[in-house]
Amino acid sequence: MSSILRQRVPLLIVLISGLSMLGEFFFNVTEVTSIAAQLRLLAVTVAATAMILAAVSVTMNNIHNIVRRTKGQWPYHLWCVVLLWAWIFLGLYSGPTSETYLWFFNNILAALYSSILGILLFSLFMGFYRAFRLRGTETGIMIACAFLVMLGSVTIGELMWGGFAPVSRWILAVPNAGAYRGLIIVMAIGLMAVAFKTIFGMDLSWMGILRSVTEGKKEEKA
Repeated sequence: MSSILRQRVPLLIVLISGLSMLGEFFFNVTEVTSIAAQLRLLAVTVAATAMILAAVSVTMNNIHNIVRRTKGQWPYHLWCVVLLWAWIFLGLYSGPTSETYLWFFNNILAALYSSILGILLFSLFMGFYRAFRLRGTETGIMIACAFLVMLGSVTIGELMWGGFAPVSRWILAVPNAGAYRGLIIVMAIGLMAVAFKTIFGMDLSWMGILRSVTEGKKEEKA
């Protein structure tokens, strides 16, 4: 009985929530709109609670490594905990829109982010080198388009030939935009299929059950 409740209650909550959000989007019904608004507020509350749990979980995991004095790593775990709670207390004390908080955010976090991107640049360069090997017609077209876009986006390309910029803009606005929109449409259709399977209980992987309902029924019949 308890196992049935553990499965049926989450499925019922997901069904009601999913149908309410869909109903608000497609139909102008006051009751459905009110339910959907309350569900959005609940989602914000759950997300905030999850952030608190994430902070506690990160702290406990790092403290575990600090206590064990993991060789060559525990100072970094200590620094992670100090920075995490320093940011939290600074935000709670001065507010996320205060000048002090924004100064630290813009002058420390933004600089660290730029440094990380600079480090990742070398890995991306190696990936581009492997991807841009001339192996066929499609690869050649991709290399030509990539170089035209890059030359049209930098100053040296404009100095070499003034036509690189218009060609680059055309590639980004016409073939690239068409392929991007097609990809977005395919992704949206796939997300709709996954959403319907989840709402109507056909996919239970989000509950930790790796098999779907239809597969379970087939096994029971066999």
